[in-house]
Amino acid sequence: MTGFRIDNLTKRYGKLAALDQVCLECAGGRWGLLGPNGAGKTTLLRIAATLLPMTSGDITLNGISVKREPAEIRRVLGYVPQKFGMYRYLKVREVLEHFALMKGVEVREIKSEVSRVLDITSLTDAAEKKIGALSGGMLRRVAIAQSLLGKPQLLLLDEPTVGLDPEERMKFRDVLFTLPRETLIILSTHIVEDVEVCCTDVAILNHGRVLAAESISNAVKQLDGRVAEVAENDCPDGVMRISKRTDGQGKAWQRVVADNADMGRRVEPTLEDYYLYALSGGFRDAPNANRR
Repeated sequence: MTGFRIDNLTKRYGKLAALDQVCLECAGGRWGLLGPNGAGKTTLLRIAATLLPMTSGDITLNGISVKREPAEIRRVLGYVPQKFGMYRYLKVREVLEHFALMKGVEVREIKSEVSRVLDITSLTDAAEKKIGALSGGMLRRVAIAQSLLGKPQLLLLDEPTVGLDPEERMKFRDVLFTLPRETLIILSTHIVEDVEVCCTDVAILNHGRVLAAESISNAVKQLDGRVAEVAENDCPDGVMRISKRTDGQGKAWQRVVADNADMGRRVEPTLEDYYLYALSGGFRDAPNANRR
């Protein structure tokens, strides 16, 4: 099982703390790193990928330190950035062969390794196409394919479905489901549905701090019996309002978290409720909220 640990990770830009003493431990699984834009998700992944220096703290993967042994980390890491670009005139196979060489794949194994990741990402039929001719979704699959070269122990995916249409998002998810279970995946996104469908665990990041981290099943259980919908005009003060919807008759309903059993109409909690509850400060006083 892959062990990934973040210890008091801080990243400062002058007086601004993009990450503020972040602590998180992931012992295998598929983690969704949820947070709004500007929460620090990309900064965290870029540091983990050895692309950005940290101010203090450390990240370790199976005991290997990002700070002290970045070259060793790169050998066992796969990374998909938000924006992936290559020369438009290169073919998909040529791009992957280039990355395989850069990742240290043995020359005699490059062709078979490229064929393996093409098959996993359903790109075999597109192997001779030029990068400039690919759709956004296919280009994203090329990005995933290059990250799988060398069979990484840790796969970092930064906002992988941004800009994809619903069909391409479904294809992306299909690719994730084919990946080896022993590969630890950390998927950064602000789209709750992607985490709900693709991940086993969730960590919520905002303003550079981890607010909560838990298995998705346990996260939802924490709100059992506490989520209700109340007509907006009847919603009392002193309850935590997390979202609002309007029904088919134009009536506004407020979704709240409240311990009062008589409050409104009780509903089944969702991961989105957990996420919005965390962003609203629901776990502010929880012990060890920055660690799983």
